[in-house]
Amino acid sequence: VRVRLTKEECQVDRETFRLLRAEETRLRRERMPEKRDGIADETMKRPLSLDILDPDGEGAFWQTDPRDLFEESILKQMTAQFCLQLTARQLDVFKRCLLGGMSLSEYAKKEKLNYRAVWEVREAIRKKYSRF
Repeated sequence: VRVRLTKEECQVDRETFRLLRAEETRLRRERMPEKRDGIADETMKRPLSLDILDPDGEGAFWQTDPRDLFEESILKQMTAQFCLQLTARQLDVFKRCLLGGMSLSEYAKKEKLNYRAVWEVREAIRKKYSRF
């Protein structure tokens, strides 16, 4: 196996080589532009090279998970605890609008409610959150 940027070469076993080749093929397919109405889509995905992640070569930085799972688990627990304090309507607005990204006006139309009523529910959620 050779790293294009550094021209560094190393030997790997057959199974590892097959995995690397399959990943390269998958990345190449992702880079292929999709055709919509006969026109190639210019917003294709471009994979990043692993070479840029560890420029000093001091370790296998690219193998580490950049996410902080401890913080994520605390956030999930706190969100679950906060949801226990909400009424049914507040919970629905919280999940669909505040977490889900639906606008208040869309929610009001779907639920056949007045926009002002939904806005007041959101304000009640914000007050509870500030106390929480």
